[in-house]
Amino acid sequence: MEQKNHIPADVPNGALNEYLSNYDEITLGSGRLMLFAGDQKIEHLNEDFFRSTATTTPTFPTWSS
Repeated sequence: MEQKNHIPADVPNGALNEYLSNYDEITLGSGRLMLFAGDQKIEHLNEDFFRSTATTTPTFPTWSS
């Protein structure tokens, strides 16, 4: 039984073959994908969060190239 792929509407026509190829690769040919995400608050990883003198000023991670 051949499985029909559902193509999102925001995939440009010129990228259709690339999308299908990538989708086939990530699903290992099964056509099924389980995708999930978790919410991890960075302030819980910040050392200042655990001190009794925690600052109320938010801190932001810096990205370096």
